[in-house]
Amino acid sequence: MASSDSTVSSVLKFHDQPGEYVKLNVGGSLFHTTMGTLTRCDSIIRTLLSDKFVRGIDAEGYLLIDRSGKHFDKMLNFLRDGSVPLPNTKIELEELLVEAKFYQIQELIDRVETKISSLEKPFPDQLLVELAKKVIVFTSVADENDPEKLTSRLSKMTGLCLRTNPHHKFSGESEMNLLKNLKLFERLFRHSGRKILFLKDSKSGDRCKWDVIEDGKCTKTISCDENGEIQYKEVDVCRELSRICINHYLD
Repeated sequence: MASSDSTVSSVLKFHDQPGEYVKLNVGGSLFHTTMGTLTRCDSIIRTLLSDKFVRGIDAEGYLLIDRSGKHFDKMLNFLRDGSVPLPNTKIELEELLVEAKFYQIQELIDRVETKISSLEKPFPDQLLVELAKKVIVFTSVADENDPEKLTSRLSKMTGLCLRTNPHHKFSGESEMNLLKNLKLFERLFRHSGRKILFLKDSKSGDRCKWDVIEDGKCTKTISCDENGEIQYKEVDVCRELSRICINHYLD
């Protein structure tokens, strides 16, 4: 059972020294810390430890704070150390942000808002960063080779990229299969180039492979280099092309 207001006042007065330990019950979650930690930065925690917000003291001496305790441990760790590992999901970050704003811990607010912002921004696939610098673009859009428009389109690209390196030496059969892959690329572009973006990277470190790209991310790689020999994988490539056409361009 909670104690009287006079008992709350006396306990709070006793704990008004930086080194004194405080036991807190925040929404049912129990915490032990010091007044020095609680008042380390400009926040309203000292105000919260006033008669106005403390709802009493339980039988074990915990000050009862009428607030969710889910993220209060992160508040304490941030006050102790000046940093704290942040959640990776937007939902948890937004929950933490609500609490940080309530307690008015501005530095934590700034860090959480920065991480939320980074999650909301599309992070470019490293493949696309490389491609934007050196690819030959095959598309029916006349001005797609404009650098700014190319960068914009790559960030949301859905299509295929054939990566080869002509400086490698190939055996007779491998050279024939490389030519087949190049011809397949041209044939697929002629057939689907009005919807699908086709890229050719002829300066790749790879001897021959196809990258399947969806919404700016490489979702699958079809390697045609097996045991040092180039393979021709028309069936696999066409299957992936059909799949992305169905998933991205058909209702």
